[in-house]
Amino acid sequence: MRTPALSLLLAFLVCSIPLKAGDQPWIELKSDHFTVLCNSGEKDAREAAVDLERIRLVLIKLFPAMKTDPNAPIVVFITADDALYGSLVPEYNKRSISDKPFSHFVTSRDLNLIASKSGIFQAGRTQSEVVLKEGAVEPTDYKMKWDYAGLMAGINFRRAPAWFRAGIGAFFGYSLITEDQAKVGLPVRRYAAITSRGLMIPFSKLVTMSTHSPEYNEEVQQHSFYAESWALFHYLMLADNGAYRSQLERYLQLLGSGKKRLDAAQEAFGDLGKLQDKLTVYYKSYAFPYASIQLPPMDPGQGFAVHTLTTGESDSWLAEYYLRFKRKTDAKPLLNAAMAENPVPARAHEAMGIYYLEQADYANAQKEFSAATAADSNLFLSFFYKGVLAANGKSGTEIPASAEADLRRALELNPRYAPASMALARVIIRRGGAPADAVPFARQAVESEYAVARYHIAYANILLQAGDAAKAEAEASLPLEDTLPASEEEDARAVLLLAQKCQSSPPCQPLGTNVSIMSVPPRSPALSADEANPSSNAPAQPATPPHSSMRGIVRSISCDSEERVLTFEVEDKSLTFNLTKKANISQPETYWLSPVFVDVCKNFVGEPGEVFFKSGQPDGAPLEATSLQILDHF
Repeated sequence: MRTPALSLLLAFLVCSIPLKAGDQPWIELKSDHFTVLCNSGEKDAREAAVDLERIRLVLIKLFPAMKTDPNAPIVVFITADDALYGSLVPEYNKRSISDKPFSHFVTSRDLNLIASKSGIFQAGRTQSEVVLKEGAVEPTDYKMKWDYAGLMAGINFRRAPAWFRAGIGAFFGYSLITEDQAKVGLPVRRYAAITSRGLMIPFSKLVTMSTHSPEYNEEVQQHSFYAESWALFHYLMLADNGAYRSQLERYLQLLGSGKKRLDAAQEAFGDLGKLQDKLTVYYKSYAFPYASIQLPPMDPGQGFAVHTLTTGESDSWLAEYYLRFKRKTDAKPLLNAAMAENPVPARAHEAMGIYYLEQADYANAQKEFSAATAADSNLFLSFFYKGVLAANGKSGTEIPASAEADLRRALELNPRYAPASMALARVIIRRGGAPADAVPFARQAVESEYAVARYHIAYANILLQAGDAAKAEAEASLPLEDTLPASEEEDARAVLLLAQKCQSSPPCQPLGTNVSIMSVPPRSPALSADEANPSSNAPAQPATPPHSSMRGIVRSISCDSEERVLTFEVEDKSLTFNLTKKANISQPETYWLSPVFVDVCKNFVGEPGEVFFKSGQPDGAPLEATSLQILDHF
């Protein structure tokens, strides 16, 4: 019996041979956890699905607790055609033969994409290896297994730190999986070489690092981070016949219960300095063991459901792939062909809706998502964007009841889709519903995407709306353990201060919902306790230069010239900034539109943001912005 569609791990495999389009039909084949689309024959599709199921089985045998699949489907494109694969993964055409990527994994909140050369799964069954130019030996499918393990670790282990996700990725990626046996944890020679020369990052620092840490973003130390993460994970899993694995399991339990990262590591592993000394000997020995796992016979896939797709359906999938890499010129001909099919496939409407999202043409996007849901009531992403677009820019009674109904349907289809959970919580409040009714959905978003700081901050503010200041304080404190971007840290502290005030001097007014449920209203960057408390009578200070950053509303971003021009409104005052090509423009992870669909020159107009610029510039000179951060606003 198949598991419900939205708790499945969905993979989409395009198995192609060098044939002209239309020489063979596309076949859709569904196993328990994968959906395979293949145009090189049913046999290839069945073998690929069985091999993917086997990879998932090995990972679960390695960590029995790792049974929850990703919140978003995984779509894997596999092709034997060099030209097609080079189109899907342009880097393939740019590298030398010995350095070509055999797979490419990109994650996003609503779809995870893998593109891979065909044959890597079948090659794995015969222990195929690739000898790289530096002499290291790697499995042909190591990159795909690496990324898959890291993704699964982040989902299944609450508050899994960056070193753990990197370590398990390398550990599992360097495995050879045949039909009856898996060899897991084979040595990564380039990492062994790095660690044998000595450690650059003390373990007391390694276990607290995040991807926002300065050390992670410095090239040399980033190499050390990955090498040390792999070596520490390898040691805890396999050294001395697995004697330390219980310590690793205890460490994960402590993190999941809310223990601070350094405290959890010290409690589980003991003195981190002594552990580092032990591992130095382990690294230099080069005597790395590996785990051998016996595998049961797999179902050959004869019972898998098979369906022949129309040309429009397969074109729609390919178009969506290109759209997620902002390659509209590659997607548009496929979309045009799919939309010309009669009847138009539901997935073509969804892909066209995504195309219009990237154009900031929200009216036509909503029409396409409406058509998609009318044609197929199981497209969770179309229901999500249909509901969000119906509520976007509206408040109170302006928001139709259909917005809430569509978001609820998206959650029925995909209960762990965090953006829909938080969007529904916010719509309930904005439509005048009881905040207590929104709390379960906000909590569900946090549980689904525990590592996303913005969900904790948003949940804390909704708890304030519901009158639970004590829980709000605890929730707002959680993200502050990590190194956060400046605007996230500022917002977390604002909600934390307000939660503390609400407990010491009740009653108090929670942050308003007119503009943003999550963040405080646009303000100058110097955040005082008075600014964090909207009920304060302290006068607001105008956000004008020479401050190094300010908050306001994006009125326009002109991208017509080499240098982008930002028009920014702060307290009814319009300011102009030059945004160079090097200037970073970012959005919060809880922003309503997935980053893969955002066109920064179109989608951010009208949104609240914080602009960072060089202070001390001469009077009258154009202000040069170094970055623009869009604030959480729905």
